[in-house]
Amino acid sequence: MISPAVRLTVCRDCCCGNATKHPDVDHDAQLLRLREIADATGAAVTVSDCLDVCEHANVVVVHRRGGRPEWFGFVKGDGVLDDLHEWIKGGGPVPDTLELHRISPPVRS
Repeated sequence: MISPAVRLTVCRDCCCGNATKHPDVDHDAQLLRLREIADATGAAVTVSDCLDVCEHANVVVVHRRGGRPEWFGFVKGDGVLDDLHEWIKGGGPVPDTLELHRISPPVRS
């Protein structure tokens, strides 16, 4: 089996995907949309426990073959999902619209 060129890791634990912290976000619909994006682009989706950047919930990490993982926070609306979809589909550098959502990965001690 050939691994996909892109993998999306979606945080779903204490803060990300939590209706208590973000009651205005349909977290199930968001995960479904990310899976649809993956299907449309040949990517894969992994749902993760806490990625340790809770202050930036909701978090999605995009792993592109041959590149460093790109971390995005505050992924709560359709607009950022549209931007992720277009970027994954088209490749290239992270567009300005997604730069606004870029976060640093946690520092491991």
